[in-house]
Amino acid sequence: MQPTNNEKIRPCQACKRPTRPNGWSPEEYPGTVTYGGHGHCTSCRRAQIDAEKDKAELDRTGVRPTVEQNKASLLAYFAARRPYRIELGQTNFPDPLLTHPAPKCGTPAGYKNHVKRKEKICDQCKESFAEKRPTRRTRELKPCGTYAAWARHKRRGEDIDLACEEAYLLHRSEQNARLRERRAAA
Repeated sequence: MQPTNNEKIRPCQACKRPTRPNGWSPEEYPGTVTYGGHGHCTSCRRAQIDAEKDKAELDRTGVRPTVEQNKASLLAYFAARRPYRIELGQTNFPDPLLTHPAPKCGTPAGYKNHVKRKEKICDQCKESFAEKRPTRRTRELKPCGTYAAWARHKRRGEDIDLACEEAYLLHRSEQNARLRERRAAA
């Protein structure tokens, strides 16, 4: 036996307003709201989805641990791994919290270390960093009568001369020919 239309109208589980299935007109069923799925009307379902997204975002970002919490978790990890390391024959256990020594002066890493610590940069580090750092490369401009020169004129808003216009038209015709060949092969 088919359910009647009044049997399909059920209250929303959250707000208790009567819901009608999608596609039913509100004029025929006044006082009802559209069913949004999972036993809720559309507005309650939307709020439920938004709340789930907010919770997922909070779970994903969370709160960053402090330095002490990071150190404690690192020490706990190494303590838990120690029995397995002993089984494998390891006898020397370095301190896991030992940081790397500062880079030597006179190297690019030493220069960056000075900058990071906001110290005065020594001459050795300045020289080594200057040697490593690439010099600015300047390009030679293509002469007029080439597609690159036409593009440069367009980019700078300059008047385009006849030679560059011809180069552009030649470039476009070659490009269209390649496109026609690819289409014919496909």
